[in-house]
Amino acid sequence: MGNNKVSLSSNIACVNEVVRYIVYRYDDSGNDVRVISGSLLTNLLFLSDWKFALEYGNVISGIKWKHTFYPGYIHEDIIQALQIDDDIEMKWLRSGMMVNMRPICTTLQLYKSGEIIDFIIEKRHRLGNDGFMRLFFSVYPLMSRSRYTELDLVQIAAEYKNLDGGLGIVNVCNKCRD
Repeated sequence: MGNNKVSLSSNIACVNEVVRYIVYRYDDSGNDVRVISGSLLTNLLFLSDWKFALEYGNVISGIKWKHTFYPGYIHEDIIQALQIDDDIEMKWLRSGMMVNMRPICTTLQLYKSGEIIDFIIEKRHRLGNDGFMRLFFSVYPLMSRSRYTELDLVQIAAEYKNLDGGLGIVNVCNKCRD
């Protein structure tokens, strides 16, 4: 990690590591600065946590998610992780927050995390913005829970695995696994 501005809690340090990885891997333009919107960063991290919970019974980030997603939403833990990193700059624009980072190679030391995140990033690139947003809002945790409730992704993943066709969402989520 780069020069940190403040002492990190272990959760924010973990979020920072994952955020750095996503920003680095998402924008492969080869430019001097990597760029991603804050809301897309949040969505990619949420879906990575969800897929990791489905496959490994845990989450990557340690974020305590709530069903508060709306266009432009950025989780407060992600904002904190961005604020403490000297290599990352946040810019607040009319359209929302943009994250800029110098392209410093970063790897995740967590088991299988990088593979899951790379898979989600590839889905975003392949589906485009509209397709990705349809996928995002159709995942089981968001379809099965009321807004503003906590989303324990590990518990919800266990519940989801026990469904027999569930709410008609199984086919949508299985597309994410292809």
